[in-house]
Amino acid sequence: SVIAPTLFLVFINDLCHSLSANTSLSHPNCHPEALVYADDTMLYRTGKDPALICPAIEEDLRIAAKWADIWGMRFNANKTYSHEHRHLGFILDSALSFHAHVNALTRKGATEVFLLRRLSYKVKDRDLLLKIYKMYVRPHLEYASPAWAALTVTQTGLLESLQRRAMRIIFALPRNHHITDADYAALNITSLRHRRNFALACFMFKLNSNRL
Repeated sequence: SVIAPTLFLVFINDLCHSLSANTSLSHPNCHPEALVYADDTMLYRTGKDPALICPAIEEDLRIAAKWADIWGMRFNANKTYSHEHRHLGFILDSALSFHAHVNALTRKGATEVFLLRRLSYKVKDRDLLLKIYKMYVRPHLEYASPAWAALTVTQTGLLESLQRRAMRIIFALPRNHHITDADYAALNITSLRHRRNFALACFMFKLNSNRL
């Protein structure tokens, strides 16, 4: 129904209050948090001591399980992972390596670049192809980049190779053509690494000046 989303929010709203009320006293230096997006809820803790955070999160899970039992709601345990977690399209792994996230971006970007190539058979306007790349391909390669800007050389190369592939399509160049700085200048674009660093700098400026 039209009011179903509102009714669901009313139904689940007290979960966050239960977590805050029952855990803040037992773990005063490890604050509980819950992010709720529709029917997707993520529990996390902030603190300086991992030895305190882990048992505190376990307590949060017990409280959430008790809440679910009272209100007759079942959690989908199959969507719970200990080493890798996807939240709103961002994949976070326990080692903070971002391998899974970069690989997912690479697969998605490769699909978009392939569609760009198919489109280039009909569209010969370089400016239009460039706009399509900027609107529909590059955003997939930069999603949530301030969170994973520190990449390995291999990870950086995977993403940059996709942009270079797109540039060859826009220029109608052969696949073995080596992209040069002049090609970047001709399209008035920069490397994805440069754009990630700039986005990270903007994010840190906003964070430091309380503008987030």
